[in-house]
Amino acid sequence: MTENGRTIVKHYLQDVGSTFGMCNDKYEWDLSWEHFYQGDTSRRRLFSFGFALSPWQTVEYVEYPSIGKFEGDRFDPRTRRPQTPTTAYLELRDDDAFWAARRVAAFTDEMIRAAVHTGAYSDPMAEKF
Repeated sequence: MTENGRTIVKHYLQDVGSTFGMCNDKYEWDLSWEHFYQGDTSRRRLFSFGFALSPWQTVEYVEYPSIGKFEGDRFDPRTRRPQTPTTAYLELRDDDAFWAARRVAAFTDEMIRAAVHTGAYSDPMAEKF
């Protein structure tokens, strides 16, 4: 497409699961720790009859009803895995990742606060968090 006189490729990625209230349980596997089926961890849980715990099962989450659950102490974006492997991430090249990182790094704290404030949260503590 052409935008501001430049030809660009625009990608759209929509995760409708959370949008429609799915995967909001505290101990669900699809909280970005591993794929739904992931050979090594799936086998470990199978052969231990579910007693082998994954990191997402022991981490402490901060929860607000208006925004859901968040964890930031053990989260590592380099190892993030969606529920299902997504082509956009599987085909990600270094220059794609660098471009995306530059875009995200350009956000100032004020821009993020303004975006969050636009959500008009009923709980001021949730907005602050």
